[in-house]
Amino acid sequence: MVSYENLDNHQTGIHDYFKFLKFGFGRATDLACMHIRRGRLTRQDGLEAVKRLDGAFPWEYLGKSLEDILRPLDMAVDEFIRLCDKFTNKKIFRRDASGALIKDRTGSLTKINYDKRMRVGVIDYGVGNLGSVMRALEGLRVAPILVTRAIDMHATDSLILPGVGNFADCARLLGEGGWSQALRDEVHGAHKPLLGVCVGMQLLASCSMEGSGEQAPDGTPGLGFIPGRVEHLRTLGCSMRVPHVGWNEVANCAPKDGLFDGIPDGTDFYFVHSYAFVPQDPADVLATTTTASR
Repeated sequence: MVSYENLDNHQTGIHDYFKFLKFGFGRATDLACMHIRRGRLTRQDGLEAVKRLDGAFPWEYLGKSLEDILRPLDMAVDEFIRLCDKFTNKKIFRRDASGALIKDRTGSLTKINYDKRMRVGVIDYGVGNLGSVMRALEGLRVAPILVTRAIDMHATDSLILPGVGNFADCARLLGEGGWSQALRDEVHGAHKPLLGVCVGMQLLASCSMEGSGEQAPDGTPGLGFIPGRVEHLRTLGCSMRVPHVGWNEVANCAPKDGLFDGIPDGTDFYFVHSYAFVPQDPADVLATTTTASR
């Protein structure tokens, strides 16, 4: 026999989640407002908590599994999720072209961006000149978001992966922070645009010879979004001083690609690098520069 008083106590989080599905706010918003009013939380910390937690399924913070919560109702998890999806507010949460709700790998939903500005997530995995990237985005008609946890990438429309230093170190940090698989989910699963900057661009490759040694004679694995390998400039035939430092003209190889909209062919870009990305398919090359024989 079901004790409904006990059942209600255990399922407060489920009720909060239904409120989130219908109105777009749930337990995190309620608690943040309460703690801000009582002086236990700053407004900024409250906003960060809401951004991070209010889209999560309730069992993230209930301390028990969804199976345990639903067992007294004799309801399967799949049945519960289908029911939730059926009654989720279509005016609040994003859906794909087929009408299916867009979720990340944890099952979290993404709200529609009524701000109309593109939400550009800058990935903070421990390296990269984040300040410069954020300031550059602030000068554009976009909403820059510093993403400090892999799970929060679902709340963006596009992503920027920065990178400075050694390829192997950057790849290790991506793996240790859970970023690698999360990025694959966003790019391959959600088809989210991703721009790599500096070493961040090289990380899109299959592998790099930078930092390779006896433990990785065939190179350090990258994300593998663009098949190809990152090679040392000397290996590619460069006879000038390495690292290559300074301004160089960049030739646009794909004039129809939107990445260079508004940038004239032959514009100078500043380079500081010893390695270059050589894609497996020449069709993946959008632009090139020449230093000595390369």
